[in-house]
Amino acid sequence: MPLTQFRTQESSVHRALRAIICEDLGEAKVADMHFLSDTDHYDDPIMRITITIAHGHNRPPARTINSLTTRLKHALFDYGDNRYPVLSIDTA
Repeated sequence: MPLTQFRTQESSVHRALRAIICEDLGEAKVADMHFLSDTDHYDDPIMRITITIAHGHNRPPARTINSLTTRLKHALFDYGDNRYPVLSIDTA
């Protein structure tokens, strides 16, 4: 795949994931987020997603994070991407 096509697909995937994260957590609560392709300890592909919660907002409950992970996995699959989303939630 040409690099420009990869970057376009990657940005499309990131936009879709950002939309899901903001929808599930509330756009006002999300101060920042970063995406990083990586591999886990079995060398399986993962996407590390770091979400920073805005100052004054609490960390989402575990149930919300679990359902968000599932939604993100399905979105990646819909893009033909086999990476598993690994979330890290920070507070500002």
